[in-house]
Amino acid sequence: MMRLLKLILLVLLCITFFLPWYNAFGGEDVTGWTIPSYEEVSVFYGLYATPLFAVISFFILISGREPGGFYFLAGLPVLSFWVLLFLADAAYVPWNYSYSPGRWCLGLSILVIVTSLFPARSCKRRRQGL
Repeated sequence: MMRLLKLILLVLLCITFFLPWYNAFGGEDVTGWTIPSYEEVSVFYGLYATPLFAVISFFILISGREPGGFYFLAGLPVLSFWVLLFLADAAYVPWNYSYSPGRWCLGLSILVIVTSLFPARSCKRRRQGL
């Protein structure tokens, strides 16, 4: 059950990553993929790791193994992006003028980090030797 939940969270994280997060006042919508080139802040290039780690974790989970740190790292870049914006007091425009996928992606990244604390396999299967 936890494995299925993790797979669903990873798919939703990837989908919301590529949907519009907020409107930059130049008339263009900014997605998780276009934020680093639009904002021109080198730290934001770490956002590109989100789909990479999500795809790696997805295939590891499909193969029946525990993804370990890859699953945790799939949610970390999006969370750190929003935390950096709030710490720098620069989150007013992205947060107040954000579309719902931007906030969903933040929520999903928090859920990914929280669910990384729980194993994907159930205890019942481990006792049976599977």
